[in-house]
Amino acid sequence: PRPLGAGLLRPLDRRDPQRALPDPGGHGPAHRAGRRARLVCRLLDGGRPALVAGRHHPPAQARPGGLNMTRPVLVAVSALFAVLACAIPAVAQAPAGGDTGGGVVRVQKPITGQQVYEAVCQACHMADAKGGTGAGTIPALAGNPKLAAAPYVSMVVVRGQGGMPPFAGTLDDDQIAQVVTYVRTHFGNAYAKPVTAADVAKVPHPDRSGGH
Repeated sequence: PRPLGAGLLRPLDRRDPQRALPDPGGHGPAHRAGRRARLVCRLLDGGRPALVAGRHHPPAQARPGGLNMTRPVLVAVSALFAVLACAIPAVAQAPAGGDTGGGVVRVQKPITGQQVYEAVCQACHMADAKGGTGAGTIPALAGNPKLAAAPYVSMVVVRGQGGMPPFAGTLDDDQIAQVVTYVRTHFGNAYAKPVTAADVAKVPHPDRSGGH
């Protein structure tokens, strides 16, 4: 079956474009073009024939307040409505309280260790914390005996190591403590003693010591 609207805007006579102009009698190709144009514009203009290519109006004119669209413009308008149809639900589902009053929705700051891991660490260490390979090898955190030394883990997160950048300044001490505790108690690790923000504060921070 042909799609709805197929052929409505095709040229009436490829050999003689002038035949698409309105004729005084209101019959023939120009009359049919007017009917097609009115049908298309009823769909786009809420039922009102904004474009009239019949015998009472030249094809270049539009009724006041109506639309005067060429085929490329119709395609562009259709694409715009498709984008808006996707964007509006996303805005409508923004978390309550996220709007600051100025129309800007701010992303909530990750607080728990799991939230920090999923927002920051997971991209490299993977959702299962088993690391990965590619441009460089990402060490696994799952079942890693090095996580037994909490000060060492905190230092790596604060100052960075190898290909891992320092997260001091990006994460505060409490966020670092939360994510270190989370990793040490999940993914096959069972180091139950929690790490606190005070513990993390004892680690020399690059942003607090001139980059050293």
